[in-house]
Amino acid sequence: LSRSFPTALNARCSLLSGRQRYSRTSTSGREKRNRRCQVSALTIESLPTVEEVFNFENAAVFPFWISMIGFPKSTFTKTVMLSPATSIACGLIYGYLAYQSFLEPEILEAFSSGAQQSLSSLTKGFSYETTVAVGWAHFIAMDLLAGRYIYFDGLKNDFITRHSLVLTLFFGPLGVVSHVLTRGIVGLTRSGKVEDILESGLKSE
Repeated sequence: LSRSFPTALNARCSLLSGRQRYSRTSTSGREKRNRRCQVSALTIESLPTVEEVFNFENAAVFPFWISMIGFPKSTFTKTVMLSPATSIACGLIYGYLAYQSFLEPEILEAFSSGAQQSLSSLTKGFSYETTVAVGWAHFIAMDLLAGRYIYFDGLKNDFITRHSLVLTLFFGPLGVVSHVLTRGIVGLTRSGKVEDILESGLKSE
């Protein structure tokens, strides 16, 4: 019995030591996982919110319109509007907001009917702030692209485009209609057709 007692004591100590090592390993693993979670949380929190991006794009787009409407013949306006950077920036903003919308299961479910969308399903899909922000980013990008076309067409053919640009800014396609009508009227006063900048570009190829 006296010889078996130390053996049993040593076995118990070994078992306790093993438990301590396992506990330390488990704790270390949990700490690592917690640190990774904290880093991921910080990364997500550091990204701009949908509302912040929405407010930014609304403020950032106005200088382009002010330049085209107020200072159409300025070298600065021509340089900025010729650059593809504005279109790329609009595309990146749209892509970021679209990505944010994909993270919300409710939005994916609302648009799950695929190509056969109905008015009611679209209404449900656009009842979320994120999808409204995505749609608004789409409007901003397309309106600016239309405004860019109107601006350069007016510059090339030397006629006023301010009224059409204002309409495009607030009513989108109506501004394009206004521009086409204006170009037609200018053509009549000049006793000849005023060639669309897109048409002339195709002819030069």
